[in-house]
Amino acid sequence: MASYRKRLNKWQVRIHKLGIEPIARSFESRADAERWAREIETRLDSGSYADHSEAKRTTLSDLIERYRHEVTPQKKGANVEQYRLNVLLRWPLAARSVALVSSQDVARYRDARLKSVSPNTVKNELNTLSGIFEVARTEWNLPITNPCRGVRRPKLPQGRSRRLLQGEEALLLDACRASRAWYLASFVELALETGMRLGEIAGLRWQDISVEKRTATL
Repeated sequence: MASYRKRLNKWQVRIHKLGIEPIARSFESRADAERWAREIETRLDSGSYADHSEAKRTTLSDLIERYRHEVTPQKKGANVEQYRLNVLLRWPLAARSVALVSSQDVARYRDARLKSVSPNTVKNELNTLSGIFEVARTEWNLPITNPCRGVRRPKLPQGRSRRLLQGEEALLLDACRASRAWYLASFVELALETGMRLGEIAGLRWQDISVEKRTATL
């Protein structure tokens, strides 16, 4: 049901319906207010009206946390994706309402991240962020758009074929041992010996390893 009142030379209309927050808007004339109210009430009755109040209350951080618990554990590369989600959570963008996150915001995130990490890392982070919005839109029924859709992904450099030169492996491992990441040297040694990717190494469990046979099963 719509209610009307005139205030400061404008007509304010407020629509009340059980189960949703009141919908309000101001118009120059009462005729325009009544026309808008009839349109909204028709959409409410037909079920075609999207209530954006939940999207306005939901922050990107809320979506990331839900995605982390419901979607990420089902993925093969869950450990690597957890790392990307942690990066996204630390960014100021995570505090914004998902209804307000725009393609421009995502593009600014992309440009800022490119100053400190590789284009491929940024591309993967944007793909993860896009996946979060798609799940929220299609499976969690949030009335939002995916702001990542129109954002250019960073151009990736051509593949590299360089190998470590004599003496470089020792220097690399010394630098790894000096790192605060206590596991880094072991990761690098295992990668050098096997050619395994980061996600494959991080995903290893004790049941995947045979000390007797000196094997790791992927």
